[in-house]
Order: sequence, then structure tokens, then C-alpha cells
Amino acid sequence: MSEIPDRESLTIEFKSDRKKLPDRDLVMAVVCLANTQGGVIYLGVEDDATVTGLHPEHRDLTGLTVLTPDQASRLLRDLVSEGKLVRRGDRKGAVYTRP
Repeated sequence: MSEIPDRESLTIEFKSDRKKLPDRDLVMAVVCLANTQGGVIYLGVEDDATVTGLHPEHRDLTGLTVLTPDQASRLLRDLVSEGKLVRRGDRKGAVYTRP
């Protein structure tokens, strides 16, 4: 078992699970880390680094990793608004925002 850091940082995120963190919030945290330098999410740890434990439904550690592609897609779709085309000169891109 690894030690829990004393505080959060750009690559360390604590997530409370006392009231069962919704899957969409956990997916959002993973996506946020993926869009930076990567990192580690500590589920069941409060912002002050106090370990309060996992909700009973999250004690099976394979839960998030076995989301079906359709479930993952729905979760991600709920996290962002519809895409909007953007343009700079003759180049096009898309922008998605979190409502």
C-alpha cells in the first residue's frame, strides 16, 4: 500500500467518497489529469488529506475500469456541451466547453 501525500498538487487529486462520488465526477477528474501532466487520484481522501474511506459501491476497484464504451461515452457526453466549429484562417477546429 502506498503513502498518501500531505496535500494536492497539479498531479495529485483527492476525492471524497463519503457520499459516493458520482461516476461522472470521477471520469471528469481523470479527464482533467489526462489534459495536464497526468497524475494520481486518491478516492476516499478529503481535501485536507484525511482518509475517510471508500463508499461500499466503490470498494470493488475494477468498477471504473470496466465501464462499457457506451457508458463511458454517455458520461463524457454529459460533461461537455455540443462541439462548435472554430476557425483561424483556413484551419478549422472544434471547441467543447463544460457547462
